[in-house]
Amino acid sequence: MLFPIPTATPDPGLLLFLTMQDLLSLLALNTLEYGFSRSKALGWSLSFLFI
Repeated sequence: MLFPIPTATPDPGLLLFLTMQDLLSLLALNTLEYGFSRSKALGWSLSFLFI
């Protein structure tokens, strides 16, 4: 009886899923960072208006 030899290569579907998760999390982080920098810039411009 032949046993399947375990290999270090993951399932391509799983690898794609993990890559998609990584891309989505990176995109979410970038969006949050972009939004934060936008709101910070808006806060600075508003504070200059009220001086």
